[in-house]
Amino acid sequence: MNKMITPDTTSQHDGGAPEAFKGVALITASQLATLLSISERTVYRLKSSNRLPESINLGGSVRWRLDDVRRWIDGGCQTPGVGS
Repeated sequence: MNKMITPDTTSQHDGGAPEAFKGVALITASQLATLLSISERTVYRLKSSNRLPESINLGGSVRWRLDDVRRWIDGGCQTPGVGS
């Protein structure tokens, strides 16, 4: 029942998000890194400097709302709260 979603960057749809994200509400740091074509370490650096959309902590796990990430990308990846 717990299905791991692995982004397929070759099949794009719906605002540039990979087809594998269809129906997914929350993504992991690894998935976000793949979506942004950066390392997972860079994701955490951006997170710690508040340059990514707000994350959600679930126990010991960190997730991002895919809709928030899409809006952030569509808005030019601006630092949240800056220029809005």
